[in-house]
Amino acid sequence: MIRYVELEPKYAEALERVERICFPTADVEGLLKADDVLAQYEVFPEGTFVVLDGDEVIGMGMGVFVDFDFDHPQHSLMDVVGPHGCEYHDPFGEWYYGTDIAVLPSYRGRGIGRRLYELRKDLVRRHNRAGIVAGGVIPGFADHKHEMSAEEYVA
Repeated sequence: MIRYVELEPKYAEALERVERICFPTADVEGLLKADDVLAQYEVFPEGTFVVLDGDEVIGMGMGVFVDFDFDHPQHSLMDVVGPHGCEYHDPFGEWYYGTDIAVLPSYRGRGIGRRLYELRKDLVRRHNRAGIVAGGVIPGFADHKHEMSAEEYVA
């Protein structure tokens, strides 16, 4: 049975494992680690939704509140949220910045990611925030970033 629960420290190691499985070609240095999960727990546990199948962690959606500068939208994740993905959390920030979302490959296509976004939207509504901001990685672009711009690669 699939369940969605708030972050607890006991999920830290499993979430690191999920991250590595979900993003096998990403630079390991940029992936979520157990220490990042524990930092998130200390700062804003309700900003992370953990997906369980029975007792097995199969996915998650994580984020923090920030005041995002839409006049300067180009940024790195670390610029907006800090090294562990949560240091710049502002309890009064207007925007929920989605720092991470992952669902194990064998569970994809079941609406889990959609449900994680619904939970994020509900969090924003409950806290009367302006909305959700999220960035993303362009798959494969890292191998070509020295020869073309992101816009050229996408085209």
